[in-house]
Amino acid sequence: MRILAQGRGKLSHGLGVLEQEVDRYKRLFYDLQASWEKEVQRQKNKRQMRAVVVIIQKYVCKWLLLQHAYLKFLSVTTSI
Repeated sequence: MRILAQGRGKLSHGLGVLEQEVDRYKRLFYDLQASWEKEVQRQKNKRQMRAVVVIIQKYVCKWLLLQHAYLKFLSVTTSI
């Protein structure tokens, strides 16, 4: 009987250690998943920022072209 009790004690200890390891790997997995989601969100934000910059550049370029055309028009009209 004593031998069976010792075997159960070792088995329960082994199961406790195994449960701790499983918990540790679960936490590690959740940490990795959170890091992955943050990285995906960061890349998405980066793409959105690039799109905004391109739009701003497009409007500034149009404005500069219109301003140049308007100044040229003014110089032509004053000479007439």
